[in-house]
Amino acid sequence: MTLTLHRLQRLVASMDSKAASEERRWFGIQTRDAWSGPTETEVLGHRCRIVQANSPLAARAALIDACEEEWLVIVTPLDAPTLGLEFVSRLARRRLETIHPWASVRDQFQVSALDPRLAGASWMAEALLDLPSERCIPPGTGVLDLEHVWGLLLADVGIGTARPEAATLLEWGQNAEGVVRWRSWQTERRIAFKTWAAEWGGTATERIVEAIENGNAADLPAIGLVLDALAHALDGKDERAASAVVRAERFFASTKSLEVSEMRSIGGAAVEVLQRAVSSGRMDWVGTVARRADELFDAALRTPELAEWSDWVPGGLAGRLESFARVLAQFLDAPSEDREHKMLEQRRRLAGHKIAASAESEQAMLPRADMACRLARWLRLRASTGETSLGTLARQYMDDGAWADRARHVLLDGEGHAGATAVYRKLLARVLEVRQRDNLAFGEALVAACANAALPSAVMGIEEVLDRVLAPIAGAGKKVLLLVLDGMSAPIAQQIVETIEARAGWRRHVPASLQRWPVVLSTVPSVTEASRCSLLCGSLRVGAQAIESEGFEAKAAEHGWRKRQDRTAILFHKADLGSDPSGDLFSSLEDALESEARVIAAIVNAVDDQLAKGGQIRPDWSLAGVPVLERLVAQAEAAERVLVVTSDHGHVVESGSSDPRRMQEHERWHADNGTLEDGELRAVGPRVLLPQVGGPCVVPASEIVRYVPKRGGYHGGVTPQEVVVPLAVLVPAGIDLEGWVVESVRQPDWWLLDKAIALPLPSPKPAARPKKAQPDLFTPLADVPRKEPDWIGHLLASSTYDAQLKFAGRTPPKSEEMQALLRVVEAHNGTILFSALASELGMNAVQLNGRLIVARRVLNVDGYGVLELEDGGQTLRLNFALLEEQFQIRRTPKR
Repeated sequence: MTLTLHRLQRLVASMDSKAASEERRWFGIQTRDAWSGPTETEVLGHRCRIVQANSPLAARAALIDACEEEWLVIVTPLDAPTLGLEFVSRLARRRLETIHPWASVRDQFQVSALDPRLAGASWMAEALLDLPSERCIPPGTGVLDLEHVWGLLLADVGIGTARPEAATLLEWGQNAEGVVRWRSWQTERRIAFKTWAAEWGGTATERIVEAIENGNAADLPAIGLVLDALAHALDGKDERAASAVVRAERFFASTKSLEVSEMRSIGGAAVEVLQRAVSSGRMDWVGTVARRADELFDAALRTPELAEWSDWVPGGLAGRLESFARVLAQFLDAPSEDREHKMLEQRRRLAGHKIAASAESEQAMLPRADMACRLARWLRLRASTGETSLGTLARQYMDDGAWADRARHVLLDGEGHAGATAVYRKLLARVLEVRQRDNLAFGEALVAACANAALPSAVMGIEEVLDRVLAPIAGAGKKVLLLVLDGMSAPIAQQIVETIEARAGWRRHVPASLQRWPVVLSTVPSVTEASRCSLLCGSLRVGAQAIESEGFEAKAAEHGWRKRQDRTAILFHKADLGSDPSGDLFSSLEDALESEARVIAAIVNAVDDQLAKGGQIRPDWSLAGVPVLERLVAQAEAAERVLVVTSDHGHVVESGSSDPRRMQEHERWHADNGTLEDGELRAVGPRVLLPQVGGPCVVPASEIVRYVPKRGGYHGGVTPQEVVVPLAVLVPAGIDLEGWVVESVRQPDWWLLDKAIALPLPSPKPAARPKKAQPDLFTPLADVPRKEPDWIGHLLASSTYDAQLKFAGRTPPKSEEMQALLRVVEAHNGTILFSALASELGMNAVQLNGRLIVARRVLNVDGYGVLELEDGGQTLRLNFALLEEQFQIRRTPKR
């Protein structure tokens, strides 16, 4: 062992502690190496002279020259017999100290025993003797073991644990100073370190040490991300991965082939390191590592496309989006269960990418992908039913079409990736085709109803809202805030109401006799001066704000919404609300909300104002995105007012409309000039209020027709987007509306991406029925088979069934509808999948769900579960025994 100054000082101090107090501090140290250090040093506060004695004579001379009080160290290669007994007897402790490294270590750490595994590792003893005194703390066990020693040695190079696993070493590789100190270790020590690390982390840690030896310490986390992606690529049977793995072996000093298990371990460690960095807010460093991994895929592996298999690498996000776009296009070309599964799997992989989930610049990517999946599923299910009923078409739009429009609007801005943008455009074009067909059917049904001067019972004219919705609430002693969002469409209303319900306590309500509100329809044309005026006046009228205020006051007086002597304002237009809701401009409205007036109404123009600004910015339709609305909701809650949210009309969003052939004064309607262009309809009747009451008025049933320069959106036509008016009655916690129940508004099945939906099956052709043999004169009548009693007919004719019809609401089921439903369920022995039932009845999920709600009200006498949806709504079950008992009929089971 080389005698360094540090070791000499330690050894002298140890010998001093063992020497008697009266002995001279003359010390002899035997070592083969000549002393090349200073001739003087300080030990324990004493000046100590150091002499190299290569002969007995030189050793004696050193003693002769020494003073009694001075400290002297004689370093010599000679042993005690050679130096002589007289010389040795004059030294402290009367002995020549021979250097035994582990004995010195034992003294240094004041331990009684050493771990047997330390024997033979003289380099380790030398390393311990070089440690500063303050780090040589005696272990509490009195035994110096191998793990304790490694902990001391690794701390010297910046590794804070004696058990260096893969993640620890990846992080340590970023410590440039520590790596440099580690590189200064002798080869024997570095080899021992690699062996020790492999004991705790397996061959993966050994590989990491090889990468450090190969000069790749700083790139270790990035290399880990690359290996993680390669391991996933191999699992995914990606043919490009094998050659990339061979190139990745260049990161390491060894020529040994990389094992998949090693790649998984190193990759998992890299992910762990990055996750810890994210938790501690070191996002800049995480981004640097991820970008470096991207560079390695390109420069070192020459397969940048494999970055798609990484959740962290920026290039992988673009690759995943490209793969998603590819499988989406395949699904659009030929829908199938397998292709839908692949599409949703690619969407999950896209959502699993850390950049897509966290980077502000990419946060719109995932909602767009989600909406694309939803629209693709919608297209798969959406088939023409040939429906012409205005009530059915209006309900279909609210329960299904509005959700599709909500998804469409998210996709209108396209995507930064060219491939995804192209597929989204293709998807939107397909959706537009279906929308155009649906819109025309709705427009024709609406125009026909207007001409007949009567709306079906399934819908409600906008002029009826005050009497049928607000009056019953106020009449029950509850205070109301009517919020009218000018131009708010059903898709926007969905988002706003969802955020209101997200606040604690708010829930949508409906009278128990209805279960669902009838769909509200605007006037024709669907414009503010007609629809909003009719809403606030409670009758079909046309006019500006003065007429609205006059009509609303009259309606308030009719229903007693305010005491006669009370002059509190109860209707607030945009100018009344002010432009700064954070100041005192709301004071009059706040006073009104706190007053005893039963109904207060406020007009919010946020939607209409946004449409006028153009379509370059997609607003956030939430309470937080519309501050004036957020404050109004908060004030309604504080004043314990029921909130009625509605609009005067909706709108169509600009999505590739055609330039008008002739500019007109109004966005989506004009006076009848005797001719109709493509997509236009002529409307007449008492609900047609412009250009004069009764019409005629020309209105488009196509959403791509406009008569003015391009804007963010338009209204006035007869598409359901414009005519269907959203309505929600929201009750805050603590207010009980007697006779009202929570309104159940379900998202369509296709909207729920984690819910499987069955492909619509083509209707099977009915099998040819064999001709029945006609009985002849010689066939006894008793031998002719008689038809068994029709239990469904008996059910529909029963007095119990007739009594139950009153619970069906305003639209009781037709006999033929109930008969068709029961026959299909009976054909499946009382149990059938929801999707299969929809297919056999030729309905979509929304239509069938509405029919089942009514059927269950009729069949479930006194709440007993005759007809029930089970398995989370996936299976319909008819309890025949309970049916017979409740309706007093007899059913002959099917053979």
